[in-house]
Amino acid sequence: MAFIFNADPVEITGITHDNNWNDIDLTSFLSTSGRSGIMIEILNISGNTTYDWGVRANGGTGTLAGDMVHTAHSYAYVPLDGNDIIELKSENSNLKFYIIAECDSDVVWKSNPIEYTPSGASSWVDVDITANVEAGDQGNIVGAIIALKNTSDKNRVAGLRKNGSTFNVTVNIGVTGAAGMGLSYWIVGVDSSDIFEVNVADTTDVHAWLVGYIKTGVTFITNPADEGVSTLDAWTDLDITSATSIDAIGAWIGIISEGAMTDSLGVGAIRKNGSALSETNRKMAGSNSGTVHGEMLAGCAIDTDEILEYYIHDTDQNLYTWAYVESVGEPATAVKDLIGTGVIPFAR
Repeated sequence: MAFIFNADPVEITGITHDNNWNDIDLTSFLSTSGRSGIMIEILNISGNTTYDWGVRANGGTGTLAGDMVHTAHSYAYVPLDGNDIIELKSENSNLKFYIIAECDSDVVWKSNPIEYTPSGASSWVDVDITANVEAGDQGNIVGAIIALKNTSDKNRVAGLRKNGSTFNVTVNIGVTGAAGMGLSYWIVGVDSSDIFEVNVADTTDVHAWLVGYIKTGVTFITNPADEGVSTLDAWTDLDITSATSIDAIGAWIGIISEGAMTDSLGVGAIRKNGSALSETNRKMAGSNSGTVHGEMLAGCAIDTDEILEYYIHDTDQNLYTWAYVESVGEPATAVKDLIGTGVIPFAR
């Protein structure tokens, strides 16, 4: 299954907010022990201040960290050790951290993210991760977990896509420093040769970091389709049946601002249908000057009708179904088909 989504995000408490890397035991926040890692949401509830944040493996030496803009949010992925511990860096208690999904053994992690410098700028180029895939998994994985990092104080554009895709959208991943962001986590499909494609505006400032890879359980859309959403400033149902399957239980949606947004910060969020998740402080860094900007790949559980809810603020924000995860095996399909019929399935 790879990813097991929570119906509602689970807040991580007991965090030390001193801008250092600190251990935090997540045992009490997980549904079970033995998970390989988590998908995490980072939220800044401050009304006017940007703060540093980061997550890494316990005992890791990686230094990937970002700057979270005020009233905004983003996502990341991090491995757990055998005691359900990660290291977390938070500058201020206005930063909140939530577990969106737990990962099983179908997600394989790197203790320290591995840096890849794209071979060219402003064009789609291949990135082959075979050398960092375990021998028994080479040629048999479906996706990679990638962090895009901009180390400069200048806005830089970047994008990821499955090898062979014609999806041609790149986004401004922000800057390092008080202006915010600069670090964006994504999952991306790979082909049978463990290759995906990346497009960065500047190979000196923007690099891709391999955080881990996905062996199975996630289906990536080769050419993500625009869902054509139009309702603003309200939680609205989105049926993604045509892009997923009857067994889909979770999905990733690319929220992309493709033009001059009315505000430089506009809400961009998704949640499970019927969830009480609030849009407050769940804005995405955008642009009101015409720059293509949208570093948000969000994920959530979906209901049995393949429906989730979205909330956007601007007509220039488009939603793309990026990938989905299915329940395991035929019994899950059978149960799903019986929901609402009054028939109670039995186990055998």
